[in-house]
Amino acid sequence: MPNPAAQASSKTYRHATNLLADELDIEPDHTARPSDDYLRALDLVGDKLRERARKYYRLGVRRGLIAACNRMLQGDLTLDGDTLRLSESGITVIVKIRYAPDDNKKRQSFKFTPAELEFES
Repeated sequence: MPNPAAQASSKTYRHATNLLADELDIEPDHTARPSDDYLRALDLVGDKLRERARKYYRLGVRRGLIAACNRMLQGDLTLDGDTLRLSESGITVIVKIRYAPDDNKKRQSFKFTPAELEFES
């Protein structure tokens, strides 16, 4: 005789496994034990999040280096001997940000003082 509570629990585990697999962009691994499938998918979250974070940190560092080089060419940052200088008024960076894949990009500005960017006074 089927157990409705166990069936509901298994269905919930399968659904959660499918959601995790979708977020991780992997194929879900379904076996006869949905709870084990869920735990296996959960184990992948740590590795996948680290990979994703590293990818976005790398993109941020790349963008930052490109922006810094462009600011030097524009004269906002100057090299005085071995010292990189930024005006006391600081610098404003304008970027386009999209918070979700289906969002439109919106211009955002961020103002930084020399101290925030660790320039010596």
